Amino acid sequence: MARSKKGRVYRRGGTLWLSFYVGEERRRQSSGFRVGQERKAQELLRRLEERVSINDYRSDVGPLTLKKFIEQRWLPERTREGLRSVKDDAARIRIHAFPRLGHLQLDEIRRRDIKDLVTGLKSGPLAARSIRHVYGLLHKAFADAVADELIDVSPCVLGKRDLPKLVDKDPNWRHQAVFSREEAERLISDPGLPLDRRVLYTLLLLTGGRVGEVSALTWADWDRAREPLGHVLICKSHDTKSGTLRPTKTEVPRHVPVHPLLARVLAAWKLSGWGKEFGRAPTEHDLIIPNVHTPGRGKRVWGPDAPRRSDVIRRTLVEDLKALGLLPRRVHDTRRTFISLCRADGAREDLLKWVTHGRPPGIMNIYSEIPWKFLCEEVAKLKLELRGAGVLELRKASSENELTHWHNLGPGGSEPVPFASRTAAGNRPQSREIVRNPPSGSLAVQSLLDSSIPAGSISFRLRIKPAARAATDLLSVARHGPPLRAAELRLPG
Repeated sequence: MARSKKGRVYRRGGTLWLSFYVGEERRRQSSGFRVGQERKAQELLRRLEERVSINDYRSDVGPLTLKKFIEQRWLPERTREGLRSVKDDAARIRIHAFPRLGHLQLDEIRRRDIKDLVTGLKSGPLAARSIRHVYGLLHKAFADAVADELIDVSPCVLGKRDLPKLVDKDPNWRHQAVFSREEAERLISDPGLPLDRRVLYTLLLLTGGRVGEVSALTWADWDRAREPLGHVLICKSHDTKSGTLRPTKTEVPRHVPVHPLLARVLAAWKLSGWGKEFGRAPTEHDLIIPNVHTPGRGKRVWGPDAPRRSDVIRRTLVEDLKALGLLPRRVHDTRRTFISLCRADGAREDLLKWVTHGRPPGIMNIYSEIPWKFLCEEVAKLKLELRGAGVLELRKASSENELTHWHNLGPGGSEPVPFASRTAAGNRPQSREIVRNPPSGSLAVQSLLDSSIPAGSISFRLRIKPAARAATDLLSVARHGPPLRAAELRLPG
């Protein structure tokens, strides 16, 4: 039996090349290693000759092009893994990589081919970040091909100087991609915008949550009992493309302190607006911001268990900004605004990161736990207020005695007594009448967002029975931040 011919490693410029035999045919290819890495090149040559000896050398199987590998193997594997961006990834590769590289055999693509692709994309209309996305996808695809032993080395070994710098295509864009304090307050306060959208914008601007994370929040995720501030648990995200709930982007759950203003707005929404929209009081498992019915928008799914889609939020935000005469912005800019305003108001960057991104990686952070009050202090530094006066509306009382005592009751017991608040214009009090034992029916506190009563301050206190859930929510509003402004306690009808 004839002895098989041995291959060798040789130098060609600054690169180590391999020479080996497949039968009687001599083959040459770059090892991908530099001079000084001879040991690694020898190991690669040994593996190649071992595969040749068992007739498993891939080039003998038939041409496996980059397009064939991507479409028949790589993308289906990523789909089975449940990755959200598969369709976007496929589109990027098909549009930008296949025209230049798709027809080439996988094991024949070299570093210079990848470099030529990147150079060509840099001369076109694509932004630097998009070009890096295309290169990053190819880098992952070739790394998987190496792991599957379809090729020996990856050609995606470009250096920093070969890739475009991460700069915005429009240099004027990024500094405008954030709301000013005044713009944020208008967005959450303007009575010309629907109430459900104002509540949504308040959630986005005061938690820094991503749009899918906020869409997936239920009332059960809001813990109002925690001190000094309650929290919302962000551990899932609604994916519009698949219509399913998935883990968050980083798969790291986080507890976000509920800003005092957000606590007041959420309680008002739970007591009034949510029920008006869906005809019943919300349960713990209902979404905080479901998809509401919009006439003329086709057969879109809506209801208390239908998450609001990201494309709907994006479209309505653009409409609302246009109505307010503000610059068009992305929904994600609310997250940038939360971080920017918190830091401008003195929040510590290292603690704020625990709120916006969860526990940072690293062994020391795994063993660390930041006291809750410290995170609350950083979020509470954010100075954002509702503009104008508003209304809170309580649900219908279940019994006459559900609310048993009002602050400022006089000795007359059930007799009406004056309740005063001072206006912003002067010190002249405004009288309101409250009775001790309200008759059955609706007990209302006018909405926190829509009243035209002059701004002022009121104070009140309730002693309630456990069943009085609406009054409990009202107290949740009252105990956070400054007293309610320009509000009125009354008994309609």
